[in-house]
Amino acid sequence: MKKIMFCLITLIFLGFNSFAQDNKIGVDKKGEYVITANLDYIMKAWNDVLKKQKINTTLHTFEIKSGKDENSGQLYFMLIGYNHDHSTKVACMVNRIGGNFILTPSQSLYTVTCTGCTEGCSPKGTEDGKGWKCDKPCTDCKKTESISY
Repeated sequence: MKKIMFCLITLIFLGFNSFAQDNKIGVDKKGEYVITANLDYIMKAWNDVLKKQKINTTLHTFEIKSGKDENSGQLYFMLIGYNHDHSTKVACMVNRIGGNFILTPSQSLYTVTCTGCTEGCSPKGTEDGKGWKCDKPCTDCKKTESISY
């Protein structure tokens, strides 16, 4: 019985480890968040979302950033795509497991777009942890949440 339990636990761990490696997009190097994966497929999908939202720009760069839930004090992590002048930002949540950043397929489908100004108007998780807002909005700041499939 112990051998069966050990084998079962080992298989579960190996399956999760394989899932995590397949969906790993970056690493935490002592507080520096480094993207290690080719994110071209996300860039294309998110640029398609911008087209559907009738936002005439394209994303060019990505960054992993952290935020702090204002109620619980818990850190959360997000992948953010920027256009050339940072007036448009698209983001989704990512998980940090150990020192790795993991993006599940469902996370990449639920995005928030903040557009309108080059400073401020940046994606941020809401205080209840259940949604998004655009932090430090400027006069022209506009938020759009999307679910792609």
